[in-house]
Amino acid sequence: MLRAMTHENSNQDVAIVKYSYVIEHAKAIQHLPLLVPAFLGIAQLLVRMERWAEALKFIEQFEARFPSRRFDSHFPSPRQRELMRMMKVQILKDQLMKLSA
Repeated sequence: MLRAMTHENSNQDVAIVKYSYVIEHAKAIQHLPLLVPAFLGIAQLLVRMERWAEALKFIEQFEARFPSRRFDSHFPSPRQRELMRMMKVQILKDQLMKLSA
């Protein structure tokens, strides 16, 4: 996780791989608190890079993994959910603009 964060500005492809690794391999209870920050980090990075389809894929994984009707200690806060929702809206607007152009 720390490697992903340190590579966000210098080597974004490495950061994406590291965030993806955390998302794919965080199964043990002690690793679950890393999931939300990993999803947020990779989605924000992909949006910043304008890699919309990949970002949308991770946002949808986030939504499926953390249903809004459930809550647990490792689940996202309302603010984190709102951030992901806003990124999804931004992506969908961008895709709609491209279709109408």
